[in-house]
Amino acid sequence: MKMETDIAIQLKNVFENYEIEIKTDEKVIRERYSVLNDISLTVKKGECLAVIGANGAGKSTILRIIAGLLKPEKGEVTVNGRVGSLLDLGAGFHPELTGRDNLRLNASLYNFNRNEFEAKYEEILKFADIGKFIDVPVRCYSQGMYVRLAFSLAIHVDPDILLIDDCLSVGDDNFQLKSMDKALELKSKNKTIIFVTHNFSLARQLCERCIYIKDHQIVQDAALEEVVSTYLAPSKIDKEQYHYLSAKIHEIESYEESQEAKRQQQEQERRRSEEEAAFNEMMGRRQLEEEIFQKALSERRKAEEIAWGQAVAARRAEEEELWRNEVAARREAERDRELLKKNHQRTKEVSLYAGALKLAVAPSQIRLLCDHVNVIRNAGIQTLFLKDNILVCSATAEWRIKKISEAQIACFLRWPGLEGVVQRWHFIRLENGVTGLCISMRVAASVCIENERVEFWPNTTGGVLEDAQWGNKSRFVFLGDQGKVQVETYQDDCVSGSVDQDDGRRVPYFLKTCADTILSPERASYRKVVFNGGIFLGDKSAEKRPMVLERRILRSENLAVDFQEGCCQIILGEKVITTGLGLYTSVFSHGLWRDSTQAKWKVVSFSGNKLTVRGAWPWMPVIQEWQVEIAGQNRILLNVRMKILKDIMIDMQETVLMLPQEYSSWSDGNVFQRFSENMTSDDFFRLCSLIKEADGSASVSVKGEGLPEINFKPGFIQGHRMIVENSAHIYKTQARLMHCLKGYQKEKGSVKAGEMDFFKGILTINN
Repeated sequence: MKMETDIAIQLKNVFENYEIEIKTDEKVIRERYSVLNDISLTVKKGECLAVIGANGAGKSTILRIIAGLLKPEKGEVTVNGRVGSLLDLGAGFHPELTGRDNLRLNASLYNFNRNEFEAKYEEILKFADIGKFIDVPVRCYSQGMYVRLAFSLAIHVDPDILLIDDCLSVGDDNFQLKSMDKALELKSKNKTIIFVTHNFSLARQLCERCIYIKDHQIVQDAALEEVVSTYLAPSKIDKEQYHYLSAKIHEIESYEESQEAKRQQQEQERRRSEEEAAFNEMMGRRQLEEEIFQKALSERRKAEEIAWGQAVAARRAEEEELWRNEVAARREAERDRELLKKNHQRTKEVSLYAGALKLAVAPSQIRLLCDHVNVIRNAGIQTLFLKDNILVCSATAEWRIKKISEAQIACFLRWPGLEGVVQRWHFIRLENGVTGLCISMRVAASVCIENERVEFWPNTTGGVLEDAQWGNKSRFVFLGDQGKVQVETYQDDCVSGSVDQDDGRRVPYFLKTCADTILSPERASYRKVVFNGGIFLGDKSAEKRPMVLERRILRSENLAVDFQEGCCQIILGEKVITTGLGLYTSVFSHGLWRDSTQAKWKVVSFSGNKLTVRGAWPWMPVIQEWQVEIAGQNRILLNVRMKILKDIMIDMQETVLMLPQEYSSWSDGNVFQRFSENMTSDDFFRLCSLIKEADGSASVSVKGEGLPEINFKPGFIQGHRMIVENSAHIYKTQARLMHCLKGYQKEKGSVKAGEMDFFKGILTINN
């Protein structure tokens, strides 16, 4: 029968009986004697099994059946591999033959051919170590010499299975050690060993499993120590029959119990002393570590305070310089406008009516009247942009105004000293009381402009409509109390915002993102749209177009990723397991963090479990492309590339995963540790639990009660570090943060134009 490939020996329902003769004075009686009774046993390859039991229980009979020396009366025996056996003393040795002749004879019984025997012969003699007695008849051997020669042959026939009856204890100590070392060597080579013994010390060195044979049956098959304890359990003594022995046993047991109690007490005192010493050592070490930590923390805080002060001073100086430049530019623009008023005949103001709104257009000044009340002030509507980092305003331009018809007005703007830049403003009366405004530019290749925006200066109040809900993605701004007049953009490549003025009023604006801002010198010129939208009354007129945000949901069985305008929320089943912005990126430049939710995003491709999107930042010449993919059932892959359109000052950049406070512990591959209860309140004094180089192999895991374990593993990108911290300063959300952050040197223009890897990594969610 074929046996399983990992099974070496299998006995199924094996019975064996002997016929014995009982001689009395009068006659001879023959009787069947049961040696093995329904034995079933399976030994796997490479397993070492000890067999114990009283004399006559049937241990040696099992070995003889496995070795093939006996055939069972009933049952199945299957052996897979060559068997080497060391049974009772001298078994298989002819007493009149020499040791050398007996080796040759027994080698043939092991199916050892002559060449194999000759190759192993010297090793066998060396291991047996019986010297000149190899050429002496074995009837002259001592028991120890029998065992040496037989064991040496058994282990050198390259057995798959080694059977050892209780013979090793006959040899001297040196031979026992050498034999046990050889047996352990065979065990390490995945050989199967069956060891019948009464020496439990030898059995413990070799075996983990043991069977106990009693009354010709297997009564226990378990771990060695468990079986030995059963075997050695004390039996009851018949006190009437063994009166003196019972008294002696009682005396010995009482003494042993007292000695055991004394030993246990000493052991407890020793352990208590060691634990106390270890505790004192640990407390001393902890106190020393605390002192070192407090000193390092104090030095770090001092250094951070100095760096913070220097950074604040530098930022304030830079901001003041930028403010002075802008104020100077505005004053210069005001002087230029006054000069134009004096030196040029003012073009007659032209008007356009749209329902209850009147638009009056004059050079450098736009008036918007509702019920004969002007809702805008100063220039009214003006454009601004940067040319070589110098702010240029429409108020300083030379205006040429043309009324095309009663429903259209066109304005053409040129700037003295600024060649290659022309703006065209086109006002047109549309249906439903809407006044359309389209501002476009023609820019020469030699001129680089960026950050184009159009501002609306309210006479009373103004701002972004529904900014609490839509943020800078809102397409509407309002002018006047209760949103009396509203302005809508029809563009997808701009964001909205507002600027506080000294008098407390807010000036709303629309700003172009960088995707179409930096002009390439490869073409002669570009025409680009700065603004395209409509102006109307807030309580009636045009129907508002619904807000449309770039959103896609990736799904794979129970896992989903919800991408929406620059952040990803992770969903397991029906539960969102992220918080705040979820998974997002951020760039720190000129003292401000600008995260990916502020950018304008476009879907490049989407296929159910894989998404590619591209986002353009406002105020910075930065574009990012994300590739998000759900791989398998529990992995999320994120690859981010960043394109910088012109040299820019970047202090830091990071990819962040925000998780709720219910995540209570973290680990970097070792033991999980609990998060601190303290929270980071600003960017310069962070409470970090871990700071570690992102070398491509390092990762961090978090877990919490009732939540899936999440593993965050960034790939290798030069200069990036993993950070774990508690945070309460990002949009006032208390969260557990896992960052992958890179810091740059504090030098202007430190990051050159070009493309680079921003982040690549894997999130694994183990539910």
